[in-house]
Amino acid sequence: MTTAVWKLELQLLLRSKLLLLALLVFGIVAIWSVENGRRWYQYQQAATDSLAAATMANYNSVAAELDTLKTGAERIAVETPFTLDWRLKPVLSKPLSPLAALTVGQADVLPLHKSVRMTYPIFNNEFDEFRNPMQLLAGSFDLGFFALFLFPLLFIGLSYNLMAAEREQGIDRLWLVATRRQLQSALFSRLLFRWVVAWLPLSVALGYAYGWLQGQSAPASQPGTWVLAAVLYTGVWLSLSWLILSRGWSSMQNLVALLASWLLLLVVVPGLFNTVQEARDNGDTAVAIAEFRDVPGKAWDAPLDSHQRITAQRYPEYAKDTTGIVRQTMMRSYGYLRITMQQEQALHQQISDQILQQADAQAASFWVNPAAATLRSFSQSAHTTAVQQVAFEQQVLAYKQQRFEHMWDNMILDSHYTRRHLQQMPGAPTVRLSANSQPWGPLLLWLALPALLAALLSRRQHNA
Repeated sequence: MTTAVWKLELQLLLRSKLLLLALLVFGIVAIWSVENGRRWYQYQQAATDSLAAATMANYNSVAAELDTLKTGAERIAVETPFTLDWRLKPVLSKPLSPLAALTVGQADVLPLHKSVRMTYPIFNNEFDEFRNPMQLLAGSFDLGFFALFLFPLLFIGLSYNLMAAEREQGIDRLWLVATRRQLQSALFSRLLFRWVVAWLPLSVALGYAYGWLQGQSAPASQPGTWVLAAVLYTGVWLSLSWLILSRGWSSMQNLVALLASWLLLLVVVPGLFNTVQEARDNGDTAVAIAEFRDVPGKAWDAPLDSHQRITAQRYPEYAKDTTGIVRQTMMRSYGYLRITMQQEQALHQQISDQILQQADAQAASFWVNPAAATLRSFSQSAHTTAVQQVAFEQQVLAYKQQRFEHMWDNMILDSHYTRRHLQQMPGAPTVRLSANSQPWGPLLLWLALPALLAALLSRRQHNA
């Protein structure tokens, strides 16, 4: 029976110029969403390569100059940690999976490149850098957005009047004179066919994306995970539609129920969750970041005795003698940086803990928010979640600490800083961003529960 139904559905599809035009338009939109993400990804990769080249050029320039220094004044002008740090201008870049082109997520509003300079706090120019990863904050139109928001609308438009239109028009078709059990089977077969048809624009876009991903030097991590999440999420809409259409309502009632489901799952539930999260956030983070901007000035103005005590913790012999303006300035500089970096790390850890708690709360909401679960799966594959951003920034701070200790150790404990010391400076680490477990449980529940309810209610009606 399924083969006969699909043949008839295919004939109806080919006869409808309006449906074919709609599929063409959605296909073009889907491909454009991939192209939009691809251009963004290539721009970010070009920026990463440019920063890496600039960092290497700065390194080579400083290394060449260190060999030419002769007088003490020349050495002081170049070899001090402040000057070296400023001349080298180190930057650490967050690695992006090519799948970020399909799910930009937060990556266009969260910084992908962080300065590792000692005097450049990680919070600079980022007054509110941590956000809910379920919000496409900048309105990024990518394939993830298409799958989450536009696919359900296309499927609703294709399926809302299944069976209901025939009943309303009085068209005598084979499945209308069949038994109730056969009718439900025919309904699901027709609905499944139209689900496959709705997948055509998404499939074309995925094929286009696959061809582009094959040409990337960096391998795409977990492309199958992205596709599986899309299949499960769209399967949720197949299951929900079957539950609604099997009730035998009119076309208008079906359309209202399906659009209400779309609004509930994609607007109301995420909006309520975000409202609750914002209510819990009393603004302490933004206030703490704003107050942190006063820390460097206060640290520098602290009495020399406090800087001497801080210096003595790591360099006890050096801190014994406070005579001379140069030695006093060095101890003040070291103490100021040590205080600033310690408070920076403490504040970032506080914010990181808060983000991890929010992520756990978001994961708990997936049981009533399948769209958020899908977006989390998309974003994890693309390395664009807020949790992965926190992990990246923690590695930035750790690398900054390594460089800080290296430059000051060699400045304080050796006669002067040479090319040999520069070559021993810790190199940029490989940033590693691990993905958490995928939210398959909520998606499978949303896929199975409506289908089970539809089957049970249909059997009850058949028995009645």
